[in-house]
Amino acid sequence: MVNDIIARLKGGSIKKVVLFGDSEKMPAPPYVVVKPEADTGNETLRVRIIAHADQGNYNLLNEYVTNELTRLLKRHRMNGRMERGRNEWHGVITGNDDKTIAMERVFVFPRRLM
Repeated sequence: MVNDIIARLKGGSIKKVVLFGDSEKMPAPPYVVVKPEADTGNETLRVRIIAHADQGNYNLLNEYVTNELTRLLKRHRMNGRMERGRNEWHGVITGNDDKTIAMERVFVFPRRLM
């Protein structure tokens, strides 16, 4: 399922999408990191999507996280499962190792058909 999410995101305006922990070095900004996380129980999968850009590109991040991610992921079938968006996102994150700014949003996906 995570590979399906990454493939969908690569179809958006930010083409560089990496799986968290899959590479020692991040690509040049802008880029997106997809981080699967454990959720309570075993019925859902939380996926944190973190968009990074050079400082001064708040508008690009805000548009991507608040609008474009919804268009790319919401209400699409992935491997027979329906995605459910969670309205959980965070403001600008600073202090990243590569001097980028970032914004993130969490989506929750059912692990099995409901």
